[in-house]
Amino acid sequence: MTMKMRIFGYFLTITGGQEWVTVQGGTVGECVADLVRQFPAARKKLYDDKGKLYGHVAIFLNGRLLTASDLATPVKETDSLSMMPQLGGG
Repeated sequence: MTMKMRIFGYFLTITGGQEWVTVQGGTVGECVADLVRQFPAARKKLYDDKGKLYGHVAIFLNGRLLTASDLATPVKETDSLSMMPQLGGG
């Protein structure tokens, strides 16, 4: 399935400034993997050495923040998928 993913913040450096990227996959994780396939430099910014998504990577599906365990969530072409860096502070 093909869908659009919106990219925010410094993750735009991954896509060369493209705010909207077309990705393919049946799950959220497959869509993120397709983003990495298209933009190989994304791997270092999104995944650690063990292949786990960094905690500062915020992925939203239809406005809901997902956790790493949600990557197997199925997606539809009509869904809204976006990725941005999480902000922290204290």
